Amino acid sequence: MSTKTRSRSSSRLKHKMFRSQFSESHPFVLAIFGCQYHDEEPDSSKSALIARFQQLLAQSRAKHVETLESDDIIKDRGSSRIWISYWHSPQQYELWWQSPNVASFWRNLPNTAGFWREKLQFTAKNSMFESNHAQPNGFSHVGSFAPLVDKTGYWGAYRDRLDPDDSLASPLQSIPTTTSSHGTKIRPGRVTLDTFPDNICFVVEGQDFGSMHGKELQYWCENFDELTNEWVTICLEADLLDGILSSRICHDPTSAIIPSTTSRCWARGLKHNRRFQMFYFQDLSFMERLGKKYQAHRDLRKAFSQAYGPDGPMFGGDLLLWVDMGVLKAGDIEAEYVGCYEGTGFMGFAGYEAFGGGVEGVKSRL
Repeated sequence: MSTKTRSRSSSRLKHKMFRSQFSESHPFVLAIFGCQYHDEEPDSSKSALIARFQQLLAQSRAKHVETLESDDIIKDRGSSRIWISYWHSPQQYELWWQSPNVASFWRNLPNTAGFWREKLQFTAKNSMFESNHAQPNGFSHVGSFAPLVDKTGYWGAYRDRLDPDDSLASPLQSIPTTTSSHGTKIRPGRVTLDTFPDNICFVVEGQDFGSMHGKELQYWCENFDELTNEWVTICLEADLLDGILSSRICHDPTSAIIPSTTSRCWARGLKHNRRFQMFYFQDLSFMERLGKKYQAHRDLRKAFSQAYGPDGPMFGGDLLLWVDMGVLKAGDIEAEYVGCYEGTGFMGFAGYEAFGGGVEGVKSRL
């Protein structure tokens, strides 16, 4: 589609959408931490570690910390505590990360702690935030709101908002086959990865239904709950052939349960009002390809536009949606896993050339 055609398509959007503007003078940081319970609930020793780490984050200068729970896609693995922390600059993050209390906590974690971290660094030219409400969520915690008036509402819009002089294509000629991410085998000790291929695309899809009431809530439950859950489940079950290197589903356990209108059994993260889905794609093109591939997404996209568009019955409603998306260069990612299930996050890629080759970029120790 030509730029001219895209511009006309965007100008027809009468409802307000919002984006975030980020500092161009320095990157911002998203640091995701997790603690696997290795059961449905953490035992007393793990609960103590979780409480201590929660305190360390609370004492930090992070712009915001989202505290969530995650049920592993593999049901036998139980649940995890997840923290998503947003930092205005790498310097602010490193000041906290290298502080004596934090460094000591992480260094002294037990070999089967189940703790992990994924630190991501984004630039303004290769990241974006979009939402239907100007409410602080996701990347907007480290940016400022602005109206989204163009480059929206068509396939390829996300790409058009990023650096036009960078192809953003993955250098991988083939997709590496990871070590098994199934089962409940825990790998003791530490696995640290600090070498990654260019242009991994990180995406967060966020939803909050907490402000919907009455007619809108009923309409959503009857028309979108099952369709949305089906599409999210497809994404979470997608694999390397669809370009997904890693994915997680999270929810705010303090948020209410949305009424169910189906007998189908969905993941717990699809039952709460406030939800996050996180994906690492091989590159941005795989994200768009996935959306076009499945009928469930095409149906959802069409139905949502009809319901929440300017002429739709739910136009101007209280449903809250947001998207974070950023493309990462090789030096923009650090990952470490301490006593985690085999295949957690990027663990399954340890030893592959593009992920350090098992020499400099991957360190494993007890």
